[in-house]
Amino acid sequence: MRSPISHSSSQTYVTQPYGRLRMVLLAISALCFVFSIAVVGTAGHTLQVFNRQTAMQNPWWLPLWPGHFDTHGTSVLIGVGAAVLVFNGLYLLVTFVPRFNLKNHPTLSALAAFAATLPSILLSLVAVVYVHVLNQNSESSDTIQTWTCRFKNSQPAANLSIPTDMSNELFSNLCTESKFALYATLVVLILQIIMVGLAVAAWISEKVVARKEKKMQENSYGMDYTKNADVSVRETSL
Repeated sequence: MRSPISHSSSQTYVTQPYGRLRMVLLAISALCFVFSIAVVGTAGHTLQVFNRQTAMQNPWWLPLWPGHFDTHGTSVLIGVGAAVLVFNGLYLLVTFVPRFNLKNHPTLSALAAFAATLPSILLSLVAVVYVHVLNQNSESSDTIQTWTCRFKNSQPAANLSIPTDMSNELFSNLCTESKFALYATLVVLILQIIMVGLAVAAWISEKVVARKEKKMQENSYGMDYTKNADVSVRETSL
């Protein structure tokens, strides 16, 4: 008969590596969730200020040349941030809902991680590359980031009291927020790639240790069978 102590110890040995990797996965997903909120907030704020000030004919936004500014990159960052937010939010929700019991189903847990990270990686990569290309194409047009970062320290010729929405007073903040939205999306991309690697490692780890546990159980059954056979032989000889 198998010892319950040995079974418990082997079970602990099996679940420890997978459990640790799973906790790291959840921590990274939570970070991506927070970064995505920040991306949506900062990019959304820059676009909102741009729309408000251009509607008020702020001279710093060249009202005579409205087509000079390309805001598609900012819109893409908002959309991608929202998508990554949803994907990681769903992954965290599914992970913590007892009904799905992903903790005891490593394969299903890995599939859930892949479903959340792979689309996020693709979208984040497209967003980072697209916004970078737009920023480098500033000779023919400008983005909110390139324009505000270029003129954030400029001062009007006369020292006049000008309303905030009719000046470049907010350009420094808009420049910082635009850069943050882009770089935070890059950080999310890197974290999602790490998540994929950890999900694969967790799944492999569970399979390896499960195989070792099965082998240990088979060896234990074999030893029990041998002991029982020896006892039967001794009893028969007596």
